[in-house]
Amino acid sequence: ARTLVAASRYTGEWGRAFHVPSQHASPNELIRKTAAMLGRDIAETHSYSIPEMEALGMHELIEMTYLFESPLLVDSSDAETLLGVKASSLEEMIADTLRDHL
Repeated sequence: ARTLVAASRYTGEWGRAFHVPSQHASPNELIRKTAAMLGRDIAETHSYSIPEMEALGMHELIEMTYLFESPLLVDSSDAETLLGVKASSLEEMIADTLRDHL
């Protein structure tokens, strides 16, 4: 929300996009940190292979596997520099989400 408010007040040039600053974490890292904050143990996780996904009929997911094969990073340096916003800590983001949904 802070980035949206800051962008609405931006008086610079028009026609540009600002990426919201965020923390970079893998799904496994998010799971581990969230479980730790909840004081819960987690089972070992693994990924399905393409043949397993095909056998389970997960065709749409197969098309999207590229999103999980390497980090998906967004450059938010313009928003940070021009709008003066920065990402909250990962722990703060998880705590806010848990507070809103539990």
